[in-house]
Amino acid sequence: MNKILFIAGLVVVLISGGALSFAQTATQGVSTDAAIPITSVSSVAPVEKCGVNTFQANDQCSDKSFRSAYFQCYDGYEEKQSDNSCKSSEEWQEYGKKICASRCAVVKPMPMPAPMPVPAPIPTVAKPVPAVSTCNLNEPSMREYDQLIIQLRKAEAAGDKQLAQEITDKIISLKREIAKNQEGCKTGSATPIPIAEPAKPTVVGSGSGVGIDSYYRQKLQKVMSANDGAEKQIEKILRSEIDSMIEKMIAGRTEFNASEVSGLVSEVKVLPGEIKANEISVKTTDKKIKIDVGAKELSIEPKEKEVIVNDGEINVKAEAVSIKDNVLSVGNSEVKLSPSEVINKLQLAPKVMELKEENSVAVYKMKIDEKRKLFGFIPITIEKSVNADAANGNVVSETRPWWSFLSTK
Repeated sequence: MNKILFIAGLVVVLISGGALSFAQTATQGVSTDAAIPITSVSSVAPVEKCGVNTFQANDQCSDKSFRSAYFQCYDGYEEKQSDNSCKSSEEWQEYGKKICASRCAVVKPMPMPAPMPVPAPIPTVAKPVPAVSTCNLNEPSMREYDQLIIQLRKAEAAGDKQLAQEITDKIISLKREIAKNQEGCKTGSATPIPIAEPAKPTVVGSGSGVGIDSYYRQKLQKVMSANDGAEKQIEKILRSEIDSMIEKMIAGRTEFNASEVSGLVSEVKVLPGEIKANEISVKTTDKKIKIDVGAKELSIEPKEKEVIVNDGEINVKAEAVSIKDNVLSVGNSEVKLSPSEVINKLQLAPKVMELKEENSVAVYKMKIDEKRKLFGFIPITIEKSVNADAANGNVVSETRPWWSFLSTK
């Protein structure tokens, strides 16, 4: 009996030892500390790009044509062109290709991620790294801000002051909301990020996230560090960009419409040899500014010693004129009628016309040859001067030579 018990115990020991050995063998090669492959990102060398970087057709006049278009070349050059006869989007794009053909910039494309290897099974889950609190502006607010800026520019370009004011109010409200998100920086509860002056964007790639939106976002962050009110912050962000855009437009084009800068500048002054828009000054004698006066489109040209107002074949001289809110003025007086409208109303044929302000009234000063009869029977021609109100076309004054009383019509 004892012998049987001994043999049974020995069998149990052997079976237990074999099971333990099998369990150890089965677990060999399996590590609970499996390495996680890291995805590498391949770098891309900078390349030179030429041509049109950004294109936008505006002021649609039919299903497939537009009156104006905006271009930005890769080197940062910007231009806005208009054509009342309307052009298709393709025609505007071809024009943009021509002006940007030789304008290039070295850009760095977005890096392309390397192929991701299939990760090995991981028995444990790594703990997430806690996010670091920063003073960056939240993305939804900034996307809304970008859209409002675009809407504001369109409203100003269209001369819609009421809509522009409504959008400005929205921007101010949004900036106050954004300002609340900056309190963490001031109290020290968040880690401020130093913001350098952003570089002017030269690449606006679709989907790249690098372009005008990023540029304005960085600039807004920098301005938000100041203690000015929201209104001043908006002005600081936009004023330098608007001034630069207008200066390039005036210098780079032979003619433009006053409506293109209406709302962007408070006043445009045309002086001999110079065009001034707020603080911007462009020396020129070969530019034209188009503006609607009465029922006619006039062309304003700065010359070396005077300013010429063209109404078709009628040329009117002026010392200087100004344009404010799409309204032509001389001195502080508004010009409401074109030269041709005044001439047609008075049935005159002036040989010389001049636009001046006299006694706080804008007047067209005209010199006219008039046929009369000296002593009632000798045919003569005298020079008559007529001053007409440029607001309503009425005669303000009329003068002839002193001896004209000796003549009759």
